[in-house]
Amino acid sequence: NGWALIAESGIASHFTRVRYRQLRLLYIELVIETDPSSNFDFTRRNVTLDRVVHTMQWESVEGALAAFLQSPDEKAIASTRFTLLALIIKLADLSNPFRPREVAVIYAECVMREFFNQGDKELIYDHSIALPPHQDRYAYPGNMNTCQVSFIRGLVLPLLKLFTDTMDALGTVSSDTLLQEIKANVEMNLKAWEGNDEAQMQRERERLQYATPQKPKTLPPLPNAEKEPSRDGEGERG
Repeated sequence: NGWALIAESGIASHFTRVRYRQLRLLYIELVIETDPSSNFDFTRRNVTLDRVVHTMQWESVEGALAAFLQSPDEKAIASTRFTLLALIIKLADLSNPFRPREVAVIYAECVMREFFNQGDKELIYDHSIALPPHQDRYAYPGNMNTCQVSFIRGLVLPLLKLFTDTMDALGTVSSDTLLQEIKANVEMNLKAWEGNDEAQMQRERERLQYATPQKPKTLPPLPNAEKEPSRDGEGERG
């Protein structure tokens, strides 16, 4: 795992015990930040970077964040540093739309297949459960398109904008080649998912050798529960 690689690399070998524990805690907290349930909340509650980048009174926005990180307020610096790290790891975790279309669509299909399979399993155990859209392969035609569009518009674009604004505040050249390539890929993938009709999606599924199964007329029966052992002592006497 990731922590094993850190240990093997020896980059923390010269750390004090306190510093090592701080690194370990930071690692755990950043892993927790990749929990999908925290993504929407992160974009809503994140006021630290917005305040630093947009509302603090600086003669120039360029270098504003760098100047902030040199302030004597160590608690504020630590909070901002963690927010920056969390933002970066979230972008890495949600980075599929950053890839070219021909690569991104394959990974998107695999992820949606996993979600749909999970929804199928949920229905086996509870026939009346209301599945979330991204787990319901039978919801409506083009469900995959809708899920991908919502994913990009609701999560990827807000986080990417926050990252771009932050890099600008740090004085990073906004015309960075890699960043511009990422933006172009996101726009291309968004337009492709928004423009796909069901016929186009079916052709892509066939090309990827993945056909959406038909909704079964009847769902499989629930697994038989194991019989509990007798509690009255019967059967224990010879």
